Amino acid sequence: MKIKLYDTNHFNYATEDGRVFCRKHHKIFRLCDRRHHIDCLQCSYFFGCLQGEGVECRWDDVGNFGLYRVHDPEDEFRRVSMLVKKGILKKEV
Repeated sequence: MKIKLYDTNHFNYATEDGRVFCRKHHKIFRLCDRRHHIDCLQCSYFFGCLQGEGVECRWDDVGNFGLYRVHDPEDEFRRVSMLVKKGILKKEV
């Protein structure tokens, strides 16, 4: 059975120390890192900024979220890792 993926806007809220999960690199980054900020602006998943609170990323995800709020980058990393391991999502490179 193939699981349906839906176009989903992920609101990635930064932690107090500025960390967010990056789907493209499958890592947790600090948004205040200038190099990563530039990468975000050039990323095909980039969908906007959260007015200094984080970054919006749009990519196909399981469930019919439409809009998915991410407050814990470690939990999101584990969730996406599990979906990659099960073959539901592809690991980006």
